[in-house]
Amino acid sequence: MSEITLLTGPFLSGKTSFCLEFSLELKDRGKDVRGIISLAEFEGGRKARIWARDLKSGERKLFARKEGEGLAIPQLSPWVFDRKAISWVNSRLEEAIPCDVLIVDELGPLEFQFHDGFQAAFKAIGSQSFKLALVVVRPELLNLALKCWTPASILKIEEVHRWGLEILQTL
Repeated sequence: MSEITLLTGPFLSGKTSFCLEFSLELKDRGKDVRGIISLAEFEGGRKARIWARDLKSGERKLFARKEGEGLAIPQLSPWVFDRKAISWVNSRLEEAIPCDVLIVDELGPLEFQFHDGFQAAFKAIGSQSFKLALVVVRPELLNLALKCWTPASILKIEEVHRWGLEILQTL
């Protein structure tokens, strides 16, 4: 039986850090963990770039930055997205299943509202070719995520340590 868990919490609350630590713990336990982690790079205390890291290979690509050339969506200004990097992420997500644990960090307005970005995540999650999918979603987008994946459980970032211990016992 596949389980889908939506991890949510405020900006800079530790969602990505938890996903990374959780994936390492699962790999140490011999689990096949795949997916994408979105790593922020800061300059002067502000998020300047976002890197996508493939959990299988460890390879990473710069997919969003505050300025430069690429796919610009005015509603998501000042972010500019790199079309080749997004295609790379989508190919990694297509190849991620089947697996024990699928992690997708994160699906945001680009995916839910503009139907762009990491669209392969929707097919991968919908396939249910995993034991657990951990999907990072912003609080304001939870209702859209729940329309895509019912039933899915909601995990607030402040609850992750208790949940992490419980889930590690069942995988």
